[in-house]
Amino acid sequence: MRALLVAALVTLGLAAAARPAAACVRASEADRLLGWSADGAYALLALVDEDGTMDHAEILPTAYKGFVYVITEGDAGVVVTKVKVGQCADFGDEDGAIVERKKGKLTEALLRNLKTVKAMKFGTDQVPVARATLPTATFTGAKRYATHDLAIVDGATTATLPVPVWCVGSCMADEHWTKWKAEVTAVHELASGVVLYELRLHEVCNGGTLIRLVQAKPPKLKVPKRRCFGSGQ
Repeated sequence: MRALLVAALVTLGLAAAARPAAACVRASEADRLLGWSADGAYALLALVDEDGTMDHAEILPTAYKGFVYVITEGDAGVVVTKVKVGQCADFGDEDGAIVERKKGKLTEALLRNLKTVKAMKFGTDQVPVARATLPTATFTGAKRYATHDLAIVDGATTATLPVPVWCVGSCMADEHWTKWKAEVTAVHELASGVVLYELRLHEVCNGGTLIRLVQAKPPKLKVPKRRCFGSGQ
């Protein structure tokens, strides 16, 4: 009888261990690109539900430099939180991360009226450039726990670039790293001379797809191997 009880407890323990953590997915990843800052340093993204409701918004750097902003709606209105790149993006849980509050519901109109957003002058202005083909992108690293940067082939040039920010609303599904795919969907050339690759990173964050803008020639910085890859990690 005792053996059966022990076996049952072990089975229950295994089942509990296999259950994903509740903090793994706080929101799906952003699915809409709303623009880039005038200097090309940041991208504005949002997760918009099928009924048009904005779940949350993000301001993400286009290079491994600066800050990650997450914009959510709570009981007291809209909250903007800010953390340094490399730390896990905050969803408004800690008062120390809050940089702006505004009463009202989170809509695109309110979003663009936030001081934080207005200061970066987000838009979609770019210099029209004809391209016969788009660049291609693949992930580097031949092992699960290797460094997975982006190898982008643009004509005769190959650049290895870090992903500025990984998962914001969910956790990294690194056990499925062999299924990840990186795709350049557009190239935005700004009047300032900054070139931004628009990418879709498939099957990365809890099986979801990321939209990321990455500078073709980011500032020369030493990017740490240990980085935050998702919510609560």
